[in-house]
Amino acid sequence: MKPPKILVTGATGRTGRAVVEEFLAKDIPVRAIVHLKDVRSAALERQGVETVVADMFDPDQLTDAMRGAQRAYYLPFYEPCMIQSATAFAVAARDAKLEAVVSLGQWLASLTHPSLSTRRGWLMDQVFSMMPGVAHVRVNAGYILPTTICA
Repeated sequence: MKPPKILVTGATGRTGRAVVEEFLAKDIPVRAIVHLKDVRSAALERQGVETVVADMFDPDQLTDAMRGAQRAYYLPFYEPCMIQSATAFAVAARDAKLEAVVSLGQWLASLTHPSLSTRRGWLMDQVFSMMPGVAHVRVNAGYILPTTICA
């Protein structure tokens, strides 16, 4: 059986690059959304990663980037417009008929948390939970990392 193609965001950064390396080690095909073609995207391509330039706020570009992929890993960038990016990504995932989206969450994400960024993280999780026909899994690194560091 052919493994599903996984679309990865944030693939040129620390966290996304680690996700890509895990998939490649298991011979899972990867497509990475990049902001622009540069030395970092070229390094991914040398590893066998398909790269596509897309604006993380443009649902049409994101949908085009997702076509042919079955699943996606969404790495949010924590900045004031993260909700718009997450919404564009969720709309694209629905339109591209992805099977599932895995997103990196924030351990303390809560509607009532005093941090605006943390409340935005909670809203992002809510947006992803409302994708009809697309499964959503949120990975909370705060629950994983302490165990990994102590082991």
